[in-house]
Amino acid sequence: AALVHCRKALTVDPLSEFAHEEAMQIFAAQGRREAIERQYALYLDSLSRFDDRPRSTDLQKFYGKLMAG
Repeated sequence: AALVHCRKALTVDPLSEFAHEEAMQIFAAQGRREAIERQYALYLDSLSRFDDRPRSTDLQKFYGKLMAG
């Protein structure tokens, strides 16, 4: 259910760092490493398509932490 809410939030605001982070955390809890990578790639794609602002260092660190295990 939480993932459904994240997806709805990202439909409204594709740049929502909170929703991307929550989705990655859900995938981590499910042990879905490939889904974490895909979610982070969606975040980066959204940045380049909708707003060319710099990456969130907090989200980048969070992603790195999840991928490190």
